[in-house]
Amino acid sequence: MRQVFTRVGPVLFVFIFFVSSAFAAKTDTLTMVNGDRVTCEIKKLDKGMLTVKTADMGTLSIKWLRVSFIESKQVLEITLRDHTRLYGKFIKGDSAGYAVVQFGAFQEMHPMEEIVRITQVGATFWAGLNGSLNYGISYASGTENLQSNFAGDITYAQKTLKHSIRVNSNISQSNTNFTQKQDATYYLNKYVMKRGFIAGNLGWEQNTELGINDRIITGIGLGYEPVDNNVNYLTFSIGPQFNREYTNEGEINNSLEGSLTLDYYVFFLYKPKVSFQVLSTIYYGLTSNSRFRSSVDTKLTWEVFHNFTLSGTYSNQYDSQPSSEDAQKVNYSYTTSIGYTF
Repeated sequence: MRQVFTRVGPVLFVFIFFVSSAFAAKTDTLTMVNGDRVTCEIKKLDKGMLTVKTADMGTLSIKWLRVSFIESKQVLEITLRDHTRLYGKFIKGDSAGYAVVQFGAFQEMHPMEEIVRITQVGATFWAGLNGSLNYGISYASGTENLQSNFAGDITYAQKTLKHSIRVNSNISQSNTNFTQKQDATYYLNKYVMKRGFIAGNLGWEQNTELGINDRIITGIGLGYEPVDNNVNYLTFSIGPQFNREYTNEGEINNSLEGSLTLDYYVFFLYKPKVSFQVLSTIYYGLTSNSRFRSSVDTKLTWEVFHNFTLSGTYSNQYDSQPSSEDAQKVNYSYTTSIGYTF
């Protein structure tokens, strides 16, 4: 009997520990506008949707503004619309539509719409990632044209830092032509004020129709985020960019450009969920004053079912001084793809 307990006892202890932990974690409480109560574990709030884990119904996504009261036993990182971060527990207040945050001996009450993000303190790196992956392919038998496109967008936010990676690839091949339009860029925003930030980026681009085999572009600038709430966000950034180009003709060109970037994202929490994003950058040559470039990417996304999406994108690039006489000044594309958000 002792040998059996020696072997089984530790396993049983670990099992009981994890089972009790799993049930103990579901100690947060939501009171909905219609009076329903949900006992759960709060996981995160992002883009107006509160993700919670329940014992009976699994993981749920709840519209944040449908929550009337919120209580939590766990300490959470709570981000307000002006980028203020609070670390504390939610306690039930007296006013519907208001959240009371308790940290130590202090309490603060905030309207629900002022809270734009919630994350678990000490959550894993993977739990802090947000983004989407999309892929599409098409074939036209008349022109024997095969086209594939891939897009990825991943964001990871820390206390005063926001890391983002964006990747796009559009490859088209036919009997007479082969084109590639690809880019990958890393963005880093360092928030130094409630809505202001220092912006840095490092990226690689390729666009054979504009005569660019490879382009390395890096820069730093200042940004401002006038809008950030549970419906949409808008940011502007401006600053110098260093551009090194490798052309189709084997030339290497270096230039310094000024850039202005606009990033706008809006999401509608209806069924199906719909979101729309515009990312636009204008470049003006500082070392070659007559050169003007622009890049516009738009994306409309529908959620087909939980986290799986259908997207339509439009992309347009313009260069007033392409690298060769045969290269086009304008390159644009329309794509459709299926994807997954996380």
